[in-house]
Amino acid sequence: MEKLIASFENDKDKMADFNRISKEEFLESYSYINKDSYDLTKSIIDKIKERLEYLRQEIEAERISYGEIAELQGLADHIDKGDVVLLEWAGVKECGCTYHDENDNCTNIPS
Repeated sequence: MEKLIASFENDKDKMADFNRISKEEFLESYSYINKDSYDLTKSIIDKIKERLEYLRQEIEAERISYGEIAELQGLADHIDKGDVVLLEWAGVKECGCTYHDENDNCTNIPS
């Protein structure tokens, strides 16, 4: 029987634990996630962090493209909540939401 290997970088609850506890604790807590899935997710997160650092450098050098800004917006959930520069360029409002409706109320991006 083949084992399933799937990443979970878009699962906010799992990622909160991923960033908070050790690999061993994580795999014990989420017994249905195997080591390969954990390692795949770690690899993806490492690449996202590298890309965010590259985008920061492009912002600082004042040469970020519209396409890179759009990419940064797509990575907003992976930006550290204290990183004001990247959050601002990603379009995340100071209140932490990503969209204000016509009455300036905080909400998620409309579907």
